[in-house]
Formats: sequence, C-alpha cells, structure tokens
Amino acid sequence: MPHPVNQSIRWLRRIGIFLTEVFASFFDIHRSDNVLTSGGKVATKVSSRVLYKILDYWTILASAAIVAHMKKEGFAFWPTAGALWLFDIIVAAAFVLWHETTGHDITLGKDFRRATDRIHSASPIAGYISMVGVVLFAVFWSGPEQVILFFRKEIRSFFRGVVILLVLTAIQSYIWTIIYGLGYDLVTGWL
Repeated sequence: MPHPVNQSIRWLRRIGIFLTEVFASFFDIHRSDNVLTSGGKVATKVSSRVLYKILDYWTILASAAIVAHMKKEGFAFWPTAGALWLFDIIVAAAFVLWHETTGHDITLGKDFRRATDRIHSASPIAGYISMVGVVLFAVFWSGPEQVILFFRKEIRSFFRGVVILLVLTAIQSYIWTIIYGLGYDLVTGWL
C-alpha cells in the first residue's frame, strides 16, 4: 500500500502539471517556444489585459455618469436603461471590431477559450464550470464582447454575433442601470 505522503506528492505533481498546461494554453505557449518567445507572449497578454481593464474602468465611469445624469434629469428607468444599452452596444462593438480589423484580442476571450478547452479535455465537468464562470463574469462585469470572442467558433456568422451582442448588452445594461441607480440614490440621499 502506497504511503499517504507519496500519494499526496503525486497528486500535487499532477495538479501542478495540469495548471502549467492550462497556463501554457492561455498564453498560447508551445513546447517549441524558447524563453524569449514565451516571455513575449506572456508580456503581450498581460499588457493587453491591463489595457482592456483600463478601458473597461473608463466605460464603467462613463456608464455610471450616464445613469447619474439621467436620474438627475428625472428620466425614468427604461429610457435610462435604453441609453446605457446603446452605450454598451457601441463599446462592445468597438472591442469586437478592433479584433476583426487588427486580429488583436485585448479582451483575451480567445485566450480564455483555449484555457477552458484545455480544462475541458482533462475534465468535462470542470471545463463546463470554467466556461460558465467566464461567461457569467463577462456578462455581469467585463463585457459581452469577451463572450462573443470566446464563442467565436460557434457563432460563425455576423448576424448571430450581432444578435448575441444585442441580447448580452441588454442584460448587462438592465443590471447595471439598477446598480448605478441604487448607487446614485444612496449617494444623493447622503448629501
């Protein structure tokens, strides 16, 4: 009977190898890549993520400002949500169009997909859980554009992409109109 410590070490080793493979999949690092190439890929992905987060936080500030301004001016919920939806459509479409014209995915949606596919190949259940996590995070926080690039292979047509973008931005703008509206009411209630 194997010693429990040896079993634990083997188990930890397998987890380490698996996480290394997921990491390599995310950063698109291959065994044939040298250290300089691998480092360049990591630096590119990290800088893309930083740029995306900066732009994402600017859109958060702009979204909050839209809702605050419209509430201050006395607009009802649905016109405010509609304005935020239009803004979200423009932002999400800009990220997708950026990818389509330059080939550069600053949302890292395609990279998350590669990593999720690697997780799925080892454990379909874990793969589906990670896929749902990426999608929920994108819908509620980072943006529908990430979902569109994540599922790019499945979407396959411009029309489907537009429909998905419209639906996901509608969900996101509905949720965030409520949240920003509550925040506005809270702040103005204090003043």
